Amino acid sequence: MLACLLGLLSLQVVSAIEIGENKELITEAPDVQTSLAKTLVKPPLGDQLSVKYFNEQLLDFLEVHKEALPKAAYEYAVAETCREFNTTPDKLQIELNLLKALAEKVPESNPEATYDSLFSQMKFSEAAAFAKEQRNEAIESGEASGLRACEFAYFVVEALRAQRQYAEAAAAQEEYAAALDIQEDPVIWATVQLSWEANVLNAQAYEGAENRFEAISHQIESHLGQENSIYVSALINQAQLYKALERYEEAIPLLKQVLKIDEARLGSKHSEVASDLLRLGQFYHLMRRYDEAEPVTKQAVEVSRSLGEDELPNYAFNLDSLAGLYIDMERYDEAEVLSQEALTINEELLGPKNPDIASNLATLALIYGLKGQYEQAVSLHKRSMAIKKKLLITNREDYAVDLRFLATLYTKMGQTEKVEPLLLEALAINEQVLPPTHLEMRRLLEDLASHYQLTQQMMEGEPYQKRLLEIYTTTDGPQDQDVAVTLNNLALIYFATGRNYKARQTMDNAVRILIFNKVRDNETSPYLSQLLHDYLFLLQQFNLTEEQAQAEIDRMWAEIEAQVMAERAKEAEGG
Repeated sequence: MLACLLGLLSLQVVSAIEIGENKELITEAPDVQTSLAKTLVKPPLGDQLSVKYFNEQLLDFLEVHKEALPKAAYEYAVAETCREFNTTPDKLQIELNLLKALAEKVPESNPEATYDSLFSQMKFSEAAAFAKEQRNEAIESGEASGLRACEFAYFVVEALRAQRQYAEAAAAQEEYAAALDIQEDPVIWATVQLSWEANVLNAQAYEGAENRFEAISHQIESHLGQENSIYVSALINQAQLYKALERYEEAIPLLKQVLKIDEARLGSKHSEVASDLLRLGQFYHLMRRYDEAEPVTKQAVEVSRSLGEDELPNYAFNLDSLAGLYIDMERYDEAEVLSQEALTINEELLGPKNPDIASNLATLALIYGLKGQYEQAVSLHKRSMAIKKKLLITNREDYAVDLRFLATLYTKMGQTEKVEPLLLEALAINEQVLPPTHLEMRRLLEDLASHYQLTQQMMEGEPYQKRLLEIYTTTDGPQDQDVAVTLNNLALIYFATGRNYKARQTMDNAVRILIFNKVRDNETSPYLSQLLHDYLFLLQQFNLTEEQAQAEIDRMWAEIEAQVMAERAKEAEGG
């Protein structure tokens, strides 16, 4: 049963199943092993899971794909695991060899061995079909909460996710979760529900999830009480859902409750308590409540510092998080000291080629960039990116952010010839991994459009302005100020390329949006005066004097005021 629970819990981390579709992609994520180790060491049922079962999971990831992993990534995963379990690579290898030998003795007729064989050969479709068959047989025989049904329900989800069929995986998980009876086995029921919640968060399938997340927390509390890590995990999942929905205020009471429970059951000087404090600080940070974020983040740093050498990696991580907070508070000198200390610790512990080192270097580079020390910033940032290239983790959103930041530094240094290739590489990554309306996609398109405007490549910038217009119109509505600004940018491109009448029509629409918002909602956009200035200039290119052009704008303003008054009168009559 424990192995079954481990499998279900492991859905909460990214693993080889996420990247198994293309064997080359396995090498993209050596930091996956860190996530795997840290999550399985402290899962909702952490006190009931043994090292043996963790090592079985690790064996699946490391041993099956060892040849595909870069040496640095493999060694890093082993070192991280040794640190988590306070053991040595030699002792770990003995355990892995023993487990491997035991696995080889499993009869071929064993259903688990059959599934493992299909999965390790990357025959994911066949593995999913086989797992479904085994799961259904177990359920039909009345073992819905038994070990076989539990394991193969997980295997179905695993194989579907390996094929990137996330919606199908979530549906399979939900189907099995619904079939369980909490009265029969509350622990199994709760574990499956938490795994379903993790699927929802990973798949960003938030519609209709809120009520069920809340119900799961209440049922876990009712059957298992509050003083346990299962209930804590349910509360954290709820908070993460609110984060995804950008409803941070509603997450704060949940995170405070998590902190209170963990302090009561673990004591105030515990790594989990440090994590709880850091998480609470991060939510305050997101809400820009810096006065509340700073003390709890500093407390997280102090708790992890007090726990000694075993917690040094987490202490370094917390230092870097506090540095990030100080960056947003524009306390760059304090941020630099903290980030430099985190880098020094990690370099001593982990060596020069490590994802955590790359993160520290990126933070320092950001600090130097904000302080105007661009050459130092470029040097550090290129070191960070070189580590990621060495570990082959370059096909992800965060690497695209790295490329965009490096492009920004070159722009500030006046080296604009280096900018376009970086931004286009970032765009190619984001188009693979992000939805078209994602905030980072918007920022990247804005940077591309600005670069082409800066370098007077108007025609090259036009398609990116049009993409931005479509995104802003879809996400924010046709009357949003971002729509108006983008229309104005397009109008300037049209004018610069000789399409004057199209420029006038487009800029007319842009100005109307901001005037309408001002008249109707008394909402003065910071861009209104600039757009009016641009429009006044453009109108004069149509043989109008400045006075005639201003009169044209005044007529537009009066027309919009009359329109708003008519709409208000109609609303009053209807009311």
